Amino acid sequence: MRNCVIKYMVKRFGLTLFFYSGIFFLTILFVLMGLPGSIVLVVTKRYSLAEALRFAIWMYGKAWTKLLAVIVPLTVIGVTKELPSTCIIVPNHQSVFDPYCMGAWIHHNVVFVVNNWPFSIPIYGPCMRRAGYLNKEKMDGETLLARAQKLLKQGVSVLIFPEGTRSRNGELQRFHSGAFKLAVEAGVPIVPLCIQGLGIFLPKGEWLIQPAPVRITALNPVYPGKLPSLQAPGTAPATTMRRLIKKQLQKKLEQG
Repeated sequence: MRNCVIKYMVKRFGLTLFFYSGIFFLTILFVLMGLPGSIVLVVTKRYSLAEALRFAIWMYGKAWTKLLAVIVPLTVIGVTKELPSTCIIVPNHQSVFDPYCMGAWIHHNVVFVVNNWPFSIPIYGPCMRRAGYLNKEKMDGETLLARAQKLLKQGVSVLIFPEGTRSRNGELQRFHSGAFKLAVEAGVPIVPLCIQGLGIFLPKGEWLIQPAPVRITALNPVYPGKLPSLQAPGTAPATTMRRLIKKQLQKKLEQG
């Protein structure tokens, strides 16, 4: 029994070392190739600087998903060209690696709404700022919604974690209303994104990875203009969307 435990822990340490080393290598490639590539895209007038950096970050995420797939089974479902090119993406949140899953998304032009701490990370922080990522702790709600609406009008999708922070036990936490108010006011669809397995792979407060299958599932888009039949009398459309999408994500998580 003791030998089995030791072998198991050695395996976890080995996988953790391999995975973090891989991330370090990808970060070096991002600096050496992604950032110069972004400059080329700007100089050739293919993209603005912000969109070029979003493209580079998206490619970094794609490489990360390939690295993840080397360690654990990775399945991506429903991420197809039929998804709206401009939308609000609302994933559940269990792990610090959840944002990396956007490398599996079909479109690159996505801005994240995140807390303040990622902006302090070397390399990542400056790139996030110049890519137009929104720091929700540095602006009030009205300013945040106005900035997000402007991006949506420009054809940029916006990703918001409605729980606000990572769940420690894998259960969905309370959903904040911002993403759903934004959808109603901007008239754009919400795409719920169910991420399963990363809460086991690397839960909040841990650093040692635990091998577990990972599944990323894009659920059907929810359009604010198609809610009347679902809406209870006296209930705001944003509230209806919030309840509906939380229920959909909860159901998918329970199905496994």
